[in-house]
Amino acid sequence: MAKRYVLSLFAFASVLSAECSFAPGTDFYGMTDDQLEDCDTAIRKLADDLDDVLRAADGRDALTKTEVSKLQQIDGLKPKEGDSIDRLVFRLHRYYKRLKYAAKKPRIATRLPDGKTKTEARAKTYQLTGRLEATADMLHSLLSRRGLREPVAAVLDTGFVLADSGNPAIRYARSTSDKMPYGVVDWESKHFFDNEDGWIDYSFGGRFGLTPSLALVQRQEETAIRTLYQPSFHWHFFGRANLDLKETGGEISLVGRFGQNQLTSETEAVGTQENPISTKLLENGPGRSALFYEGGLEYKLFDNPLANVHEDKTYLAPVVAIGAGIRRDGRFRRMGPLKDFHHPERRWYFRATVNLNKVIDRRPEDGKPKSYALGFSVEYDSPWNRTDPAVTVPSGTKIILTANFDVLSTLSRGVKK
Repeated sequence: MAKRYVLSLFAFASVLSAECSFAPGTDFYGMTDDQLEDCDTAIRKLADDLDDVLRAADGRDALTKTEVSKLQQIDGLKPKEGDSIDRLVFRLHRYYKRLKYAAKKPRIATRLPDGKTKTEARAKTYQLTGRLEATADMLHSLLSRRGLREPVAAVLDTGFVLADSGNPAIRYARSTSDKMPYGVVDWESKHFFDNEDGWIDYSFGGRFGLTPSLALVQRQEETAIRTLYQPSFHWHFFGRANLDLKETGGEISLVGRFGQNQLTSETEAVGTQENPISTKLLENGPGRSALFYEGGLEYKLFDNPLANVHEDKTYLAPVVAIGAGIRRDGRFRRMGPLKDFHHPERRWYFRATVNLNKVIDRRPEDGKPKSYALGFSVEYDSPWNRTDPAVTVPSGTKIILTANFDVLSTLSRGVKK
């Protein structure tokens, strides 16, 4: 088996280097259907030989010296000994997508050979499209066997939060900042329509878990309004349109979110054992559960080229993420004690996150991603209008220290065959 594999791969390398190139800058859109079919044939042969590699690997993720010596002869595919087999499969799938987009470009053929009619050229294009679908099945089988074809990514964030709020007129219910637990699951779909020739892709996702939420309360036997961060069950869904900044390893996204914060209790103890004091929620309509929606812009910087990040699905743990936008929070409905406030539900937010270990210990390009990250985040939200502090819902700040774990990646790589 091994001898047959080495010989067939050696022969194929020579064929591929002569017939088709996947080097950067190769213009697949300028090829005829016959030339695209040659490249498709090359991909099929390499996919078949990679199948032998995967069977021999038996869970191994590093290329051997023998495998590398044959693969290095293929133009545009030059791995090194110890490189990831997963990355090689990913890269081959990326080449396939380049061919697919070129073949689906609205055209009959860029160059019609002498004597070929438009009808014949059109039939050739349809035939090529069908061949590419069959090639996709082969590549998807390779991805599935390595646990690399999950439609979503998910990370578990756990840690604690330092939270505070208040202004000169509406003070925080406690005399010190709060220290509270934090635990959420973030998930996001794969990025749709991402390809090397495009700049915009789309994704959707969400979050659910326990996190502190800003609420308005009144202390017992008091009428004054105060702020308080309380434990809540949080969920939201989002949609994103992402502009790929390919040369910088980053992306800018237009994001819209819709969700809910459900406080775990209507009362909270804010005093001490010697002086017990409790609070109750302000009676302005929403009760413990309040919906919100928001929209804004976000920038993310990653530790690898975007093509690798999208393949690894590590876009939930960027090196740096910065976002800002506007928000409507149903918790601060203009009713009851808030009837004299000026649009209290209208807020704006700013958020920033840094993954500390990715700054200090950045992985090499094409390197295997880490399944964990240590993060530091700041979340700030504030009213649109800062008028009289007595009729303005105060701003709030959360400082979050977390450790996040790549849930699906860890599980899938544990069951590779």
